[in-house]
Amino acid sequence: MSYRTYNDLWAQAQFILDEITKNDSNLLTSKINKDKTVVFKELSTVMVSYVSIINKLNECYDQVIQPQKRILIRNILELSLGRYLELKNDMVNLNFNEFSYLDSATAQLSLLPQDVELTIPSHYRNERCKIIEWQSNFIDEVLKKTGFYEEEKIEVDMPIRQAILLIQRHERARQGRMRAQFMKEVRAMNKPDVGDVELSDNARKAAMKIQRVWRGFITRRKIRSRVVEEMLLIGMLPPNNIDTEEQQIAQEVKCARRNIQIDRQKEYELALLHEKEKISDHMKEKMKEDIRDEVRAWYMGVKTQTGKFPDLPTEESGGSAVIYTRYKTASSLSKSTSQSSSKETKSHKSKSIAGKENKEEKKKKTDEEEAGFKMGPSNFLQELMLSCSEYDEVWKGMDETKNSSQSHIESIVKVQKIAEVERELRKIVDVQLRAELETLHNALDKDNAIRIKRSKKQKKVKRSSKKTKKKRDKDLTPDRTVNINNL
Repeated sequence: MSYRTYNDLWAQAQFILDEITKNDSNLLTSKINKDKTVVFKELSTVMVSYVSIINKLNECYDQVIQPQKRILIRNILELSLGRYLELKNDMVNLNFNEFSYLDSATAQLSLLPQDVELTIPSHYRNERCKIIEWQSNFIDEVLKKTGFYEEEKIEVDMPIRQAILLIQRHERARQGRMRAQFMKEVRAMNKPDVGDVELSDNARKAAMKIQRVWRGFITRRKIRSRVVEEMLLIGMLPPNNIDTEEQQIAQEVKCARRNIQIDRQKEYELALLHEKEKISDHMKEKMKEDIRDEVRAWYMGVKTQTGKFPDLPTEESGGSAVIYTRYKTASSLSKSTSQSSSKETKSHKSKSIAGKENKEEKKKKTDEEEAGFKMGPSNFLQELMLSCSEYDEVWKGMDETKNSSQSHIESIVKVQKIAEVERELRKIVDVQLRAELETLHNALDKDNAIRIKRSKKQKKVKRSSKKTKKKRDKDLTPDRTVNINNL
């Protein structure tokens, strides 16, 4: 089969998966339902849909050749398996039973019983062939050493003379048996006819019993054969598993596609290495400068708003990649402080009323939880929906007429490696910028200290000038004038 067949199969699985994830998220966010039959019906339909999706994705992953598609298909397949196990756990908690009957959901979705059987993904075994072979050989060796395993006897080639003697011995024995049989028949022919022998009552009863048992056995065997023929005719039983030429050709094609998968994977890995080297050689310095300019613009903007240089996030928290999500601007900080101050100014009465309402709500919730059923939280659903969105953005509706060989797509490789190189360079640039920020912190602290010292000196000078001023003598005769002519 061509790549279009598996593209269509993948598209069908994704279409069903989009609908099921929406229903699943609605079930998770829904209120507690007291009717267990309704909950069982909803859970069973979602579980059956996940099983059909897993089977289709398993077939796609086993036969798709394009390596970038296989990465996404495997991710979606494993997330779907994880979500199915979570739903299985919810079903066990609902019914208190390890086995659930999903016949109604199977009939509702118009599926066959074999479509609902969950198949173990083939890559679990195919990718571990060498490990499984080593384990089996190791177990055989241990059993041989402990004596629980009988070694196969290796037959040694027999000499020609010994083989001839063995053949002659068996031929003489055969001729003797034939001669004895012939003499037995001759004696039987020479015996006179005895005629009909009258049977006793016990012998007649025994013969009738044997006839009855034999006839019943023959009749039952005929009925069984007729039932099997009828079931085969109406399609209720599969025919005998006889490998035809078409089936053998299909198996050979599947094996050939698996071999091509290995070749395409090697080409993809080499392309990743070459693209990374190419990006690091030609775009390394430019990417470093872009990261520096971006981070410098950020901390200078924070400095103009707050008057201080911020601290760069640590490497464990994500480094400079999270500067726009980790730190708040001055406006957001002022908003948060105003909100907190307004909350603190609430009256004591409103707090007591709110506390009583919270207690009542908690009691109601506990009563509802005891009466109804609530699904547990999911660790896979959110990532599964993100993977589905990645399929919609990248692979849905992609024109692959020019890529009939199903090799890797270089544009996707380039984007992937640019992001990887950027992450590596960002760590290096963050170390340099942390040192730069530290020097800026020190310089700013020195400037602030010098300004404080200058302001203190100016205050001291003003105070000392006030103390050194001479006091004027009081004029004892302010109402008199001085006549210069009399002097």
